[in-house]
Amino acid sequence: MGDSSRAEIIKWRRLILLVTVPGVALFSFPWIPGKYKIMLALPLYAMFVFVFYKYLCVKREASAVVNGSGKQTPPGAVKAGKGNRSVGTPAKKVRKRR
Repeated sequence: MGDSSRAEIIKWRRLILLVTVPGVALFSFPWIPGKYKIMLALPLYAMFVFVFYKYLCVKREASAVVNGSGKQTPPGAVKAGKGNRSVGTPAKKVRKRR
C-alpha cells in the first residue's frame, strides 16, 4: 500500500471520528431540547453516512491495488473477449458415469 493511499485512509478515518464525537455529544447533553436534537441529528447523520461511505471506498481501492487487480470493473460491464455472461454463475460440472 502506497503512502498516499495510507494517508487518504487515515484522513477519512479521522473525519469519521470528527463526525461521530459531536453526534454522541449531541445526544448525551441533557440541556439540549429534543426538538433541536432531531434538527441537528439529521445533518450529522447525513455527514456520517457520506464520510463512512467515502472511507469504505478509499479502503476498497487501496486493497484492490495491493491485491494486484487495480481498478475493478463494475458488475455489469463487458470485459474484452468475455461476452455478456453473468459474473457470478459458476460453471456446472458434468459427472462422468462409469
